[in-house]
Amino acid sequence: MEPQDSLKRGMTVLKRSDTLGRWNERWMQLTEDGTDLCLHFKGKEGESAIRKVILLKDILAFRWSAINFHWSPEHVDCCLFCEYSKNSTPCEMFLVAPSSEQAHQWADGLRHLVTAAVASDFSSVDTPVADNEDSKFANLSLLGTSPDTPRAGAPFLSRKNSLNGKLNLRAEAAPELTLDGRSLSIEQAEPKSPEVLDLEKTLEVKGTMIEYQAAELKELREALIESQANALAIQGALVEAHTKLEEAAEESEAAQGDVRASYGSLYWRNMRVFSLPTLPSA
Repeated sequence: MEPQDSLKRGMTVLKRSDTLGRWNERWMQLTEDGTDLCLHFKGKEGESAIRKVILLKDILAFRWSAINFHWSPEHVDCCLFCEYSKNSTPCEMFLVAPSSEQAHQWADGLRHLVTAAVASDFSSVDTPVADNEDSKFANLSLLGTSPDTPRAGAPFLSRKNSLNGKLNLRAEAAPELTLDGRSLSIEQAEPKSPEVLDLEKTLEVKGTMIEYQAAELKELREALIESQANALAIQGALVEAHTKLEEAAEESEAAQGDVRASYGSLYWRNMRVFSLPTLPSA
């Protein structure tokens, strides 16, 4: 789903910056298409991680210009934002920012929100919001069960709620996040030093290199196994051809012996004919 043209005009996209970094591409991938930043969420980390990302999506719902949120078929039971429609593509969102400065602020906020959503289990969700049937975005009301959900215990959406109130997420190992419909404030510990950030980036790059090298080694191993199989097949064909050559040589030698014997018999028969005594003349 492409963002609406009216939302594109006059807006500066949140570019992939050093603040965002590479994130955790095991379950999230950042791609750029024209003037839009697209987040592709992958559900390979399991259902619990999916639910945390669902919470994250609801927090940032008003920030996104267009939403096309759905999981691959194997995770369709956990998808709450695409009306349970089966779709082979991963969930994705498109984000635009009103200004470059605001974009960088959102980048920093998104980074911390993702960290909190993935690394921690939310103990409670409070949504003291007013009912509004015309809300542009659905709001996650609570963690519980609903007749519409495909699996018991999964979080469900209340489309009657809007983002006019506050949504407080409390986590044991994460900063407290507050959303009041306009601003996004994050209370956290002291910011990381440049040395720590550089070290994290270095480790992340090395980890990515190790993953690439492991993939290359796997491909080389598969190619080696295939080459060995081909070599064994060629060796077997050579052995079979050598055996046939030996058999042909034996047959040829036997045939040559028969020819020699026949030639000798004919020779001696002719010799007897030509060596008969001549009769005396009268």
